[in-house]
Amino acid sequence: MNRNPQRVVIRGQMKDLFRFIGHIGDRRRIFRRTSADRPREGYAAALARELHPEVQHLRVSEIRRESDSIFTYRLIPVDADGKKKSIAPFQAGQYLSVDVQMDSGFFISRPYSISSTPEEARGYNAYEITVKTGPDAFIARKICESWDIGTAVDVSDPCGRFTYEPLRDTSHLVCLAGGSGITPFHSIIGDVLSRETSVSITLVQGAANRDELIYNDEFRTLEETHPDRFKRISVLSDGPDVSEPKGSDGMVRQGFINTDILTEAFNGRDSTVFICGPEAMHRYIDDEMGKAELRPKRIRREDYGIPGRPTGRGPVKMTVITAGLIRNVPADRDETVLVALERAGMEPPSRCRTGSCGWCRGALLEGKIRYDKDPEGLRSADRKLGFFHPCAAKPETDLIVDIPGKKHGGVKWY
Repeated sequence: MNRNPQRVVIRGQMKDLFRFIGHIGDRRRIFRRTSADRPREGYAAALARELHPEVQHLRVSEIRRESDSIFTYRLIPVDADGKKKSIAPFQAGQYLSVDVQMDSGFFISRPYSISSTPEEARGYNAYEITVKTGPDAFIARKICESWDIGTAVDVSDPCGRFTYEPLRDTSHLVCLAGGSGITPFHSIIGDVLSRETSVSITLVQGAANRDELIYNDEFRTLEETHPDRFKRISVLSDGPDVSEPKGSDGMVRQGFINTDILTEAFNGRDSTVFICGPEAMHRYIDDEMGKAELRPKRIRREDYGIPGRPTGRGPVKMTVITAGLIRNVPADRDETVLVALERAGMEPPSRCRTGSCGWCRGALLEGKIRYDKDPEGLRSADRKLGFFHPCAAKPETDLIVDIPGKKHGGVKWY
């Protein structure tokens, strides 16, 4: 093959093969002449560090009450050495892994979807996350009780694959949200409607009552701005409140997201389905789509963590090795390995908490684990070599595990 980049000549299979082999010798000679000194950081490496920082130091600049139990926090970057900082860019639908300090002093990470659109975030150089608290949401409750204007918050770079992709997804999106699972859709819907003029969206938002139907004003504006491209169906499990004015929450239905509502949302079109909410909601919707014989072209899922609460069904013992240290940790067969480590006061690495990102990946040296749901991000090579995802794995027997340290700060034991 001629080396002139302006002209390509095919000389034949064997001649081209011999010319390719000649490049291998050139490559080796270049390597031998290269200095052993580490080169300066190049532009690409500096850009990658800006786009994907290990940790972002932010602070709370604004708090909005969405309802009695739901709050939105605006997080702005902290200036360092007088230099203005910028948030790392993100795609609509991604999340931040947020470090939350507990009363004992140690930190627990939790993923929270970015509820602002990328355009909004660029405009005010800040992320927004929306937090729903409740009796069982002890991390969310800690955030709502302790975060105030000026509170310092450390987060990861934006993560996740719950995003719209024009080359993959259809021109009609069905977004199914349960409870606080509405937060990534606030970002996705606003972003897609502003950028993709040929895409239409039907949002089905499930909630207990009208008070939990957050983002009403924003969604109503989108309905008015894009009447032919955006439709909203609100589904209230406690039943519509007839004393409230109709029309402010889209089309209101009573009960749960059933076959009739799904059929209405699909409207006979080829659709990509985005589902975000509790695990039980995913299973229920899968059954309802099957009953309605709906076959979406694509299904995108965002789980809100894998249940990991000890029930006393059977205690086990874990021997945990990290950074040369060894500690025995009690666990339960109905909690994940990650939750057991956190209950013991450790700070293991975690991000998605659903087994999809691989950030918490550790080695199973001895014992047996189970996955209630097969982790999406666990590679076949990892399975063969004994690696596992602690955020999705539950112990079936006593375990010996090797857990990596947290990148910034290392694993803390107490």
